[in-house]
Amino acid sequence: MRQTKSFKKQKKRTNSSYSKWSEERMAEENTDFYEELRPWFELKVSEFSKEGYSNIETDDLILCFKSFVWKHSIPSYYYQQVADILNASVNQYFDYKSLEAQVYNVSSLEEINFEEFF
Repeated sequence: MRQTKSFKKQKKRTNSSYSKWSEERMAEENTDFYEELRPWFELKVSEFSKEGYSNIETDDLILCFKSFVWKHSIPSYYYQQVADILNASVNQYFDYKSLEAQVYNVSSLEEINFEEFF
């Protein structure tokens, strides 16, 4: 019996150290994950630019997906992720930007440069 308890304790320690390792690994993969999708984000930014929204940058769109579109769940499959990126609309991006403006304290509308949106 004692060996079993000691084995269980050792197994618990191993699992907790594994979970810390896996969290660190996921954080590393998370940055790689968005870098792997960067060409698709760049393609979408070029589409936005052709539509007249030349001030939207790739990193801004990536942040939009990180903190708004895929905030609660990232699609499991690569083709679903690419489809989400390609189906993104300018309105979706502006929803993110307006939410960001509400969350961060902007004391007046005079501080916002609206010309960069057009």
